Amino acid sequence: MSKIKTLVIMNCSKTKNTRSDFIEYLQKIERLLPLTSSFADFLDKQYRQQLIKLQQQVEDQKTKTMYKSVDHQRSMKDMRVSNGNLPAFLRYSGRVFQNVHLNSWINALLNPTMDIWILTAFRGIVRYTESLPRYDLTIHDKLFSGKSMRRWWREHSLTQIIWNAIENVRPQEIIIIASKSYQPLLPLKEILQYNSQFEVKIPSFPGGMGSLHHKGRWLDAFLSGNRLELKKW
Repeated sequence: MSKIKTLVIMNCSKTKNTRSDFIEYLQKIERLLPLTSSFADFLDKQYRQQLIKLQQQVEDQKTKTMYKSVDHQRSMKDMRVSNGNLPAFLRYSGRVFQNVHLNSWINALLNPTMDIWILTAFRGIVRYTESLPRYDLTIHDKLFSGKSMRRWWREHSLTQIIWNAIENVRPQEIIIIASKSYQPLLPLKEILQYNSQFEVKIPSFPGGMGSLHHKGRWLDAFLSGNRLELKKW
């Protein structure tokens, strides 16, 4: 039986450069990571096999095209520095993630009743503790037959896969801070239709692109338990 009471769903960032200010604390963080940290572990066998197969398709296709990319040498250099893998919350370094302090992530790691799921073009969806290599794929990129990754994942039933995980986890509340570009990957209809089973919150953030800064500050306050900061939203 899952112990998750609060589930936060967000999206990855376009930039995936290693947070140099966190690296010196990586060993401490690794000790706090759960032994099982894969999103696929929340799925029934059928959906788990389906997701793993889809993720492998993306990785294989990306590998075929990576060697033609001008970013290939930079990717290889980053892999040598970080052994190719970091927990998702350290891998992403966009504006949202830049505004979340290390201690807030540690608070999240120490809270067994909360989990964070991150929507990503590369894996579809991952837990924030899940190990990821550096990659340069975005939700708008067309890796398969001219289709954006958002469309590709939708056509390959990612929404049903996510809904299966939610049904198995059965959190008391779901907080969605994923951007509008990523929300189509979510089973929003099912989530809102069955909101009697759990409380659903979709905070709004002002400021256009500046909203990423506000969203990061909100997430930092939420993870750190700073209720005074949260009252601003």
